Amino acid sequence: MFKKIIVFNTLIFILISCSNKSNMDIVPVDSTKSFSVLGYCTPAPENAFNVKYSIVNKTIAESNFDYNNVNFYYRASKNLDELLGLYNNLKEYKTYTDNETATEIIIETVNKEYIAHWNVKGIYYSLSGKDENELYNLSLILIKNKALN
Repeated sequence: MFKKIIVFNTLIFILISCSNKSNMDIVPVDSTKSFSVLGYCTPAPENAFNVKYSIVNKTIAESNFDYNNVNFYYRASKNLDELLGLYNNLKEYKTYTDNETATEIIIETVNKEYIAHWNVKGIYYSLSGKDENELYNLSLILIKNKALN
C-alpha cells in the first residue's frame, strides 16, 4: 500500500511539472558574448538601462531592459513556436512592413502587453512591452540593426 502511495504521488508530481509552462529554464548570463553558443544574440539598444541578459530554455537569447521609460523583453530563436510559446493566448493585432528592409512585423497582444515579432536572416525575434508606439519604434531600430549589418 505504501509503495502505491509513493508511485501515485510521483506520477502526480510528474504530471504537474510537465504541464506547467511557467517552468522555464532561465540562465542569467553576463553579456551578449554568452549568446555565441546559440549563434544569434539580442543586444540591448543604445541608451537602454537596467540591462539583463539570459538564455531561456537553452535555445532563446533574451535581453530585458528599460528604454524610454518602458520595460522591454527582446528575444531571439531559430524556432518561432518556441519564441511565442512563452506567451499564452496571443491575439494578432496589426501587421506592418518595414519599407527599408522589407521585413514584416506582426504585433500581437495579450493582457495589455504588446508582442512584436519578425524574421531576419532565418532568426525569429520578438520584442514585448506595454507601450505600443515605443514597441513599434524600437522594433524598427532593432530590425535595421540586424537586417542592414
